Amino acid sequence: MKKLFFTMLSLSLITLISVGCSTKEANSTNSAETAASPAHQQSHHQLEAEIEAEAGESQYTLDATAYKENDRYFLNIETNLNISKENYGIKAVEGEGHIHLYINGSLIGPIQETSGYPLPLMKKGTNEIKLVLATNKHAESYKVSKEFSIEVEE
Repeated sequence: MKKLFFTMLSLSLITLISVGCSTKEANSTNSAETAASPAHQQSHHQLEAEIEAEAGESQYTLDATAYKENDRYFLNIETNLNISKENYGIKAVEGEGHIHLYINGSLIGPIQETSGYPLPLMKKGTNEIKLVLATNKHAESYKVSKEFSIEVEE
């Protein structure tokens, strides 16, 4: 009786181990197929971009200069982010977005062009300008900004 019990127990264990190995192999195949899928690759690349941004090594750049013309100030902006009017506020697309303009700490609005952008009238004295790259959905997750000041004569 004992011998029969141990034989049955051994067969049960062998069956369980075999089934476990088969499941692992099937999952490995599914994992390989999932990793090769375009959706998985895209989410993997987005995750890499997020990790780079968190580490302070964004793939995007932003620079700007201000100039005065006829008593108005304008911005010329240089960025490798694709400034998108088409998807603005509608759909998040990696590598697309717009620029948030802050003057003296207040969000003034979005910038959707890079040359000759007219600044609103500013107070006399020093005005702090901050530009921040933003996604189409307004998140400032690219973590890229440019700050400078403009002195408006009295």
